[in-house]
Amino acid sequence: MANNIGLHEYGQDEVDWLNCISAIDTSRGTVFFCNRKLLSLRQDLQVVGHFGQSGQLMRGVVMYSITAYNPMNKIIEVVENVRRNEFLMEDLHAKLQGCEILNNYSFFPNCPKHFERGFTIVFPLDYPVSDHDGIVCELAVKYHQAAYFRSVIHNNGDVEQKLILMIDNKPKEVNEELMVIERINYHPAFMHHTNHSVFHDYRIALDVLSRWQSNCTAVDELISIVSSLDENEAVVNNNLYPIIAIEGPKLKGICLGTVCRQLGSSLGTVYLNSIPVCLQHLKKSFDAQPQLIRGAFYAVSNYILGLELSTNAKNSPVFVDRYWNSTVAHCIVNEVGEEIGNLPPKNHMVYDWPTHLPEPTSVVLVSCKKKLRQMKERRGKTTYENMVFETFQRMRNQSWIEIDIAQQQCTDTTHVVSHIIDKLREENLFCIKLPTSFCPSTGLHP
Repeated sequence: MANNIGLHEYGQDEVDWLNCISAIDTSRGTVFFCNRKLLSLRQDLQVVGHFGQSGQLMRGVVMYSITAYNPMNKIIEVVENVRRNEFLMEDLHAKLQGCEILNNYSFFPNCPKHFERGFTIVFPLDYPVSDHDGIVCELAVKYHQAAYFRSVIHNNGDVEQKLILMIDNKPKEVNEELMVIERINYHPAFMHHTNHSVFHDYRIALDVLSRWQSNCTAVDELISIVSSLDENEAVVNNNLYPIIAIEGPKLKGICLGTVCRQLGSSLGTVYLNSIPVCLQHLKKSFDAQPQLIRGAFYAVSNYILGLELSTNAKNSPVFVDRYWNSTVAHCIVNEVGEEIGNLPPKNHMVYDWPTHLPEPTSVVLVSCKKKLRQMKERRGKTTYENMVFETFQRMRNQSWIEIDIAQQQCTDTTHVVSHIIDKLREENLFCIKLPTSFCPSTGLHP
C-alpha cells in the first residue's frame, strides 16, 4: 500500500495518493485494488468487488500492508529502499511469527517512476499475538512511514478497512474503502527502467552493487575483478566467427550445458559457460541476495562473458551455454511472478539488446512444449518454467532457431545436438566437409 499521503516531488513530477493502484501477490493470483473514489476519475478501471468478494483473498483474517520505502523514492535511493525492505522483512518474521507475508506493490499509472514494493501480513482472527496493531505501528515509526493499511475480512465476507496515518509518530485511523479491480496492464515495475532488475548498462549495475557493499562481502571481489579487465577491449560484432547461444527453460531430461559441450566437442569449436570462470565461486553468494542485486551481478557477469566471446570469436566459432536472454528471462519472471499477464509485451524496451554486448549470430531455443503443458496441468496454473519459456518467446532480437524435443522425437542429447546442427546448416552457418559420422569435421564460417 503506497505511503504517499498528499503530494511528493519526484524530479518534476507529483503524485496524489488517491491515484494509487496497489496489488497483492497471493498463491491464487495477483489482486489489484484502488480507492473507491478513483473509480469515478478513471473509466478504464473494471470493478471486481469489495475485498470480501475476491476469491483470491482469504476470509477470517486480518491484513496489514506496510513498506519501508522512502516516500520520496528518488533514483539514488533505489538500493537503500531494497535494504530497508530487507530489514523490515526480518522484523516482521521476528515480531509476528507464524503469519503469512505476501509481496505487494503500489504504483501510479500516470507517473510510472513512482513504484513501491512492500509486504502484506496476513494472520487469522484468532492469532495469539493480541497487540499486532501496536507492533505494526512501531514498525511504521521505525521505518518513517506516513501511513499503513489494515483490513479485517470476516468469515461472512464483511470487511473493515482503515488507513492509519502516522502524525507525529502517533496513529490516526481514517475510514478507507478499497475496491478490487481487474488488471489494467503488465507489471508496473517494467513501466520505468529504474524499477526493475534488468540492466542494459553494466556500469549502472556496478553502481548498484557498489551501494550494496556493506551487505555482501562478495561485492568487493567482483568490483576488483571488473577493475582488472582491459576496458579498451572493444565489444564488436565485426569480423567475428559465429556466436551461437543455447537457451531454454529448465526441464527434466534437457541439460543445456551437456548439449552445448557436445556441440563444441563435435564441431571442434569453443564452448563457454554463462558464468565466467572468474565469477563462478561468487554465484552462490549473489544468488542469496535480493533480486535487484542478483540482477546486477548477472548483468556484470554478462559483460565479462561478452569480452570472452569477442576474444574467442576472433579465431573460432563459439557456443555459449545461456547468455543475456536467460538473464533477462529469469530477472523478469523473478520480478513479476507466475502470471502471464504480468509479462512485458513483445517489443518492450526491456528486451532490447545492450549496446555493450556482442550479439549472438543465432539463438537456439531448446524446449519441450509437451512437458511445459504437462507441468502446468499438474500444478493447475502457470509454472515458473512456463513463464521463462513465454518470456523467451517475446524476444526476437536475433536469428532464433527453436528445437522442440518432442516434435523432433529426440530421445537423448545426441539427437538434440544432431537436430541443432541440421538447423544451423539450414541457416547457412555451416561449411560442410562431407561428414562420415555423427561427429562431422564441420566448420562454422564467419
